[in-house]
Amino acid sequence: MTDPGVLIAIQKLSTPFLDTFFYAVTQLGHEYAYVAILLFVYWCVDRRIGHRTAILFLFSMWLNGWVKELVASPRPSPAQGVRVLVWEESFAFPSGHAQGGATLWGYLAWALGSRPFWGVAAALIVLIGFSRLYLGAHFLGDVLGGYALAFALVVVAAALERWGVIAVLPRGLRFVFAVAAPLALYPLYQSDASVQTLGLLLGVAASGVFALELLPYDPRGGVLRQAAKMVLGLAGMGGLYLLHRHLPEGFPEFLGYAVMAVWVTVLAPWLFIRLGLARASEPSARRRSGRWWSPYSPVRPGWGPVYGSPSLAGPLRGLLMAAAAISVALGVLALTHTPPSARYVPILAELGRHDILVIGHRGAAGLAPENTLVAIERGLLEGAQVIEVDVHRTRDGHLVLMHDPTVDRTTGGSGYVRDMTLAEIKTLDAGYWFTPDGVTYPYRGRGVTVPTLEEALTAFPAARFLIEIKEPDPEAADAVAAVIRRTGAQGRVIMGTFHDAVAARFREMMPEVPTTASQGEAIRFVILARLGLDTVFSPSPPWDILSVPPDYGWITVITQGLVGAASRMERPVYVFTVNDPALARRLIALGVHGIVTDRPDLISGM
Repeated sequence: MTDPGVLIAIQKLSTPFLDTFFYAVTQLGHEYAYVAILLFVYWCVDRRIGHRTAILFLFSMWLNGWVKELVASPRPSPAQGVRVLVWEESFAFPSGHAQGGATLWGYLAWALGSRPFWGVAAALIVLIGFSRLYLGAHFLGDVLGGYALAFALVVVAAALERWGVIAVLPRGLRFVFAVAAPLALYPLYQSDASVQTLGLLLGVAASGVFALELLPYDPRGGVLRQAAKMVLGLAGMGGLYLLHRHLPEGFPEFLGYAVMAVWVTVLAPWLFIRLGLARASEPSARRRSGRWWSPYSPVRPGWGPVYGSPSLAGPLRGLLMAAAAISVALGVLALTHTPPSARYVPILAELGRHDILVIGHRGAAGLAPENTLVAIERGLLEGAQVIEVDVHRTRDGHLVLMHDPTVDRTTGGSGYVRDMTLAEIKTLDAGYWFTPDGVTYPYRGRGVTVPTLEEALTAFPAARFLIEIKEPDPEAADAVAAVIRRTGAQGRVIMGTFHDAVAARFREMMPEVPTTASQGEAIRFVILARLGLDTVFSPSPPWDILSVPPDYGWITVITQGLVGAASRMERPVYVFTVNDPALARRLIALGVHGIVTDRPDLISGM
């Protein structure tokens, strides 16, 4: 299903005309085309069908993005012999164009119950999917996967409607579900598309609960009236969108999209009625083949006066007051919000020029005894641009390269580093336990010792170091700062620590040296990013780099949303510790900037 040969065979039929034709067809799967179609159905064809179609389509598009991030499947590449005519930044599986087209046109065909429309819908579904193959945007499996998800959703939606599962629920319960469901889905993953789809889903579903029952609206009318509705409605949407662009990214954007949806479901229909472009009444409906449908026979364009006066009292007024309150709050936030900013740090600017930064973990812990001069040299030889080392203080105040608080795991000795002098630690064999295969110990007895931080910085004067302070005592930050100053290494080091107090102390001592987020800072930022509140509560964090693991237990940490949140603040994301090339490729595809690895030989060159 990911065989490029299928695409190559299709593209053998290519001509300039077909290139232009399928490029035009694929635009029918663009979000702007879908929005225009949904608005036309809602305002000009059948509001109830438009409401259900919009909810199904928006959920389908959110699901598409979520599955894409879970699968993280690459797209076709020219390196595979494929002619790529459209470039997309998202992952490949499932195809959003195929899934969106099949969801929209498939459900509309079922809901309208028109045999001629079935043919039109089928043709559009096939053409949109095929255009993605012809243009080299997707593999066959991506398109078929999009179709499968779409048709499954359409079948489930049709069954729920036929059985009246949702209609029998009390209005209050439907409203609670309409609000709670998008809010519950929001933390699962964040992207520009997910914020948009879930925000609109919240607004359409929640406001529709009241609008469909309390605001009678007949969309039928002559061509001029329909055209006037679309022009006026789209103008309103456009104006709201221009205002929306000033909102901070994340959850404020989400709420902004929800407010925009109220224009679609309540304010625009109410305005159309007031202007005589629609009636304040419901079109007749009759039962056909077990489902509701509305007759769409032509209506003479001259309608006369509006029947009834649209009322926005009761729950509708409460809904509009809530939307207005949210709008005011968002407006105040937009006016007072400080845009994210990052300071200029020469070493980060230099390292940022690499497509992906390879950081040798403890030198190159998978290739040589960790935290030794041998490991540092090996890491640099294997392509690491930065060397990560860990430091502890000895009893007599020297900083030595050691990850654990004891020397037991990596040397032939035993005891806590803090209880030993530097002279005692220098007698230990730092290569004693290193084994590449679990059988041999090639560095045992070879004179490999535990180096001091000063020795490492001096031995490799051109190397860039990420120094992790392992101790929770803030005074350790003073000791590290003193060594950095003594060796003149301020311009080629980064400081990292898990401990908040140590990080704060070091930033006071050496503000010119960039730091990674401490564990507490990273956790707080990850949570805020998941909730879309990072730009509100953490627009300019004190750290310069977000360094986190790919996951924490069963919780996925690295997502496109997290990388995007850090990137908005111009903070690079480093991931530790990654030794699997397949995982590294997936993380790189998610947009991370650096990979911390025991095996730089496996990651270099990606």
